[in-house]
Amino acid sequence: MYRSSQVERPTRSTPHELLGSLRTKSQPVRWAVLGAASAGTVGAVVGLIVGLYVFAPTALFAMVELGLPAGILGGVVGFLIGSVLAAGRRISRNRPRVQRAREAERSGT
Repeated sequence: MYRSSQVERPTRSTPHELLGSLRTKSQPVRWAVLGAASAGTVGAVVGLIVGLYVFAPTALFAMVELGLPAGILGGVVGFLIGSVLAAGRRISRNRPRVQRAREAERSGT
């Protein structure tokens, strides 16, 4: 089999590029990623502390046992918060139009 000298390699992104790509996503997705990352990190740190306190050789498993569910829950809560914020933004954006239409009806124009 012939191999090309130009082998496709996976692209590596810097944290700055990842944040830039996150800005292009919808608001619920951004909040879900933020919630999953922050809650997962907190859960993993708490799992490490609990694991070291209870039985040190299994501390890494305690990190996964607490970090993974915390990350999932944080993602769900973040998605719900992002959805509410996006809906609120749409409602507030449409409110001036509705008020202007009502004023136009009242004035008879």
